[in-house]
Amino acid sequence: MLQRVFLVMLALALLAGAPASLAQEMGYVQFGTYKTQADGGTAPILWKLLSDNANGVLLLSEYVLDARPVQSEGRFNGYEYSEIKRWLEGEFFEQAFVPGEQALIAVEDGAPLVTLPSVEELRKKDGGFFDTEGLRARPTPYAVRQGVQKYAGGDASYWTRNRSQSNANSQRRVMEKGSFGYSPASYSNIGVRPMLRLTPGALADARGTGSLNDPFILSLPAIMPATPPPQATQAPEAETQGAQAQAGEHAQAEPLLTEGFPPLTAQGFLPAGQAPYVFKDEDQGIWRYASPSLRLVITRHQDVDNKLRWFESHIFFTEDEAFKMYPFDPGNRRKMTTMEKIANQHHLVYALNGDYYIYRVNMNRDGKKFVIGKVARDFKILYDQPINPNRRTHPNLDVMALYPDGSMSVHSANEMTAEQLIKAGARDVLSFGPWLVRDGEINVQGVANFGITQQPRAGLGMISQGHFLHIVVESRTSKSKGVNTTWLAERFHALGCGTAFNLDGGQTAVLIFMGEQLNEIGKYDGKTNSREQNEVMGIGTR
Repeated sequence: MLQRVFLVMLALALLAGAPASLAQEMGYVQFGTYKTQADGGTAPILWKLLSDNANGVLLLSEYVLDARPVQSEGRFNGYEYSEIKRWLEGEFFEQAFVPGEQALIAVEDGAPLVTLPSVEELRKKDGGFFDTEGLRARPTPYAVRQGVQKYAGGDASYWTRNRSQSNANSQRRVMEKGSFGYSPASYSNIGVRPMLRLTPGALADARGTGSLNDPFILSLPAIMPATPPPQATQAPEAETQGAQAQAGEHAQAEPLLTEGFPPLTAQGFLPAGQAPYVFKDEDQGIWRYASPSLRLVITRHQDVDNKLRWFESHIFFTEDEAFKMYPFDPGNRRKMTTMEKIANQHHLVYALNGDYYIYRVNMNRDGKKFVIGKVARDFKILYDQPINPNRRTHPNLDVMALYPDGSMSVHSANEMTAEQLIKAGARDVLSFGPWLVRDGEINVQGVANFGITQQPRAGLGMISQGHFLHIVVESRTSKSKGVNTTWLAERFHALGCGTAFNLDGGQTAVLIFMGEQLNEIGKYDGKTNSREQNEVMGIGTR
């Protein structure tokens, strides 16, 4: 017994005197597969195990796996809005991990926690990086083939997720012998050394000793393939469309879309002849409305950590309803008042701001030359001006069209004329932008160049015909700092919108439900009220 105690104490003493990088090294994990060979051949990914605790299992790739820019084009707004972040959470995530592995990767804000290491994480004393040697990483032959910057000693430079403090267009990186530096985010020869976090307990049933030659291999959960729901024969067309409109690609919000309503028809509306249902809970931030042709679910969201507050409104409507523009005075479109007054004048259930084109019209009266864009209302063309393709002023005057059939389309500024859109069936044509999502793809270049600062924002998106999504983000208040158009585009995309458009923001961005403004207007030029406007966009009458 004494001999055993002595041996344990000796081992602890030797361990305490050993280099920290060896004493606290936790081991290695084999997880996922990626291209490693120069010809693109794949092999399992080897990860350095940094920590395993209640927050999950933190891993860092042992090797630099690839080389690519953080942001190849457009304005660089930091890692959170970068191309490389979307690549890691999207293409890399899908290529490198099978469904069972994907299920073990932790998720935050709807995205898998596959990222780049930060400078702070690389410098942590308990993270296995106790000297510059621990920061160094060798590239795979595939990364070398991709052009990664490789030093004489064999290690490669790789990105961190920190923006340079001295150059806003640059990103910090690890350089030769573990030193830190920075390079323009557009450089394509800097390596990618991914970091990821697995769910807590992911190592519980792992095989292997965790050594370099015998890494931990995780036990993967069984993932059953999704079974498509049985399709009813001869289902009514309206019922099928209603189910698609409710489900769409927005499964994560499904509980909120059905909870709290009285009995609804198969299409998701109240039975014909039934009085409208209205629910308001300002404390909880939930508002609901249902009628035989319209259903609304409005939710207020608060992200305390990132100081953000915003509203998301899901609007379902039948062929008897559609979004359109409502003027304050049809005979004098320059006449303006508050949005609440216009909404109540037309007895609208739901109202929001549009493109505020009247500002550009009024500015031209002061002798300035403001391009108004392409504007049409109620099938009538008001302005149909071409836009300078080199325009760098926000807004870029991209175009959104609203159709009577309950759909919308978005276009670049000069893609179609107002006349062409009216001939295609559009009732209202708005100019602001940039367009955010089209055909399910984010407008990466547009959001990188227009609307790049954190401001109050408003946008409208379409999940399916007859199912719109309206988002309003507050700013200039103690509760919310605002967002840029990249955040807005990514939010619409994550919630299933195949089409989305950035409307005028700032003091113009307003959400009105049953005649009452829900969002808080921040202070601007000493004022905390919304701008007077000449019209509102609305749906439903009360």
